[in-house]
Amino acid sequence: MNQLVFPVNLTEAQQDCVDKLAEALDQAKRGTVNSMALVLCMKTGYAAVMGGRDAASLNLGLDSLKRKILEEVER
Repeated sequence: MNQLVFPVNLTEAQQDCVDKLAEALDQAKRGTVNSMALVLCMKTGYAAVMGGRDAASLNLGLDSLKRKILEEVER
C-alpha cells in the first residue's frame, strides 16, 4: 500500500491549496462535478489538466478566474 508523505509545515498558501483541492475532490465524489480544469503552480513550473466535456462552462469559469487573477496582480 502506498503512503502519501506530507510536509510537516505547510505555508498558509499551500494549506489553502490543500483545502480547496480536498473540497473539490469531495464534490466530485458526490457526483456534483461534470467538468473541471486545474492549474498547478510549482517551483519547477506548472501543470494544467482538464476533465469532462462541458467546454462552455469551463470557458466561462476560466474567464472568471482570469479576472480574479488580474485583480490580485493589480492589488
